[in-house]
Amino acid sequence: MLNVFADLLMDIDTQPLLSVSPDTTMLEAVRKLCLHHVHRLPVVDPASGNLLCMLTHKRLLNYLYTFVSVSQRRYCLHAFRRFT
Repeated sequence: MLNVFADLLMDIDTQPLLSVSPDTTMLEAVRKLCLHHVHRLPVVDPASGNLLCMLTHKRLLNYLYTFVSVSQRRYCLHAFRRFT
């Protein structure tokens, strides 16, 4: 039974894992989330391949609300609109 399942998985046209590195900018990460219509984006260490954290819409919004001033938020929103 397990061999049949493995054969089925091999037949499926798979896409490479969508992820970002710790050096990726927040704007690039948001762009990937929106363009690929995903809700979570793994942050992967390029050297080891280990998962560092999961980037989500909620974490991005919390960061913007907590650490970014109002004028910077406006700039981020304006820059984000250019990518969508």
